[in-house]
Amino acid sequence: MRAARSTTIIFALVLLAAPVAARAQTHVVERKDLDAAVARRAAEPEAERRRLRSLLGRPDVQRLARANGIDVRRAEAGVATLSADELARIAPYASAAEAQLSGGQMLTISTTTIILILLVVILIVLIA
Repeated sequence: MRAARSTTIIFALVLLAAPVAARAQTHVVERKDLDAAVARRAAEPEAERRRLRSLLGRPDVQRLARANGIDVRRAEAGVATLSADELARIAPYASAAEAQLSGGQMLTISTTTIILILLVVILIVLIA
């Protein structure tokens, strides 16, 4: 009987001490680091929009779009309506076009990439 009571008391003390020990654990990530990560993640879509607008504002891109019958103003207006997922899908194409154009390369690949970006933006605007 005495052993059972001792076991019960020890068990109760362990249960009472467990929440205190759990609260004493150090966090793997500080709150400010989490806040900074959330802020960076929230800013990503707007950064992609700025990059797309910058790409669409380039004279060589506008010239290429006009030559292929694409309305750049409509594509630029459509950039504002793109969701974060849509921007994430377009981002690799925009990066490739930006890299090729900044290097002065005007290859068939860059032309195709720019046309694809413009068409995707226009199609998304039409669907929405």
